Amino acid sequence: MNISDFGEKISKCRQNQNLTQEEFAAKLCVTPQAVSRWERNQSMPDITVFQDICRILNISADYLLNIESGQVSENYDTRVCQQVMEILRHCDEPVSLQFGEGLLELFMQNTWKEYVAEQRKRLAEEGFLLPTVRVMDQLRLEKNEIQIVSYHRVLYKEIITEITENTGKEIIEKFGSVIRENYAHVLNAQIVKILIDNLKIAYPAQIENVIPEKISYSLLLEVLKYFVGRGNTMIHLIKLIEFMERELRKCSELTAEELAESAEKWLVDTIYKENL
Repeated sequence: MNISDFGEKISKCRQNQNLTQEEFAAKLCVTPQAVSRWERNQSMPDITVFQDICRILNISADYLLNIESGQVSENYDTRVCQQVMEILRHCDEPVSLQFGEGLLELFMQNTWKEYVAEQRKRLAEEGFLLPTVRVMDQLRLEKNEIQIVSYHRVLYKEIITEITENTGKEIIEKFGSVIRENYAHVLNAQIVKILIDNLKIAYPAQIENVIPEKISYSLLLEVLKYFVGRGNTMIHLIKLIEFMERELRKCSELTAEELAESAEKWLVDTIYKENL
């Protein structure tokens, strides 16, 4: 299977649908930069949006992945599965915890899942949604090495010198801290969509007819990345959205950076001071 023309097919089919990169990105709830990287074969789409890509572009997955059509047989099914799995390995993983073979027994226990649940709750207290965590062993790592990875980027790595009964908990606590420090990198369109869907239930008046009608998902994602990257939490997300909507009514040409900086100042001058 040859997928070297994957980006070219995406670009051609998008243009056949008379969609700009920005319009295509908005329909997928991703950034225009992500679409640009796909079309230049610099990255592959997340599996969570792959079906929507085919639906919006009105194409089949077989065409996009260069899987030849033909009579289905047991051997053919196996080959197709191998081809699809090869594609999936290229898909970006928001968060993963990888470890060497020396720590395999440690992660065979189910206690680490309880520790992840604790970190998920702790992050939620600051308004952060922790995406599904993929935990996997990696033979390429040192025996007792751990790596915390997001979208193929290593956020943290360490070789565990001594394994104790608290090692599993300590690793997951470190994992939570690293994700918090690097949340601007972890944040993606799917996370933003889930957050907005939940806010819409609690605050329908503030969300309906505002997102994505007045504030696109891609713009909100850019603002949040910049906002969180400056050390802010997302606990006041609904207030942030209200502020953005007001500012964009005044000037629709504001950039994500300008909106984030203005929102930060506004929150400091109002909500944060009230809580002192």
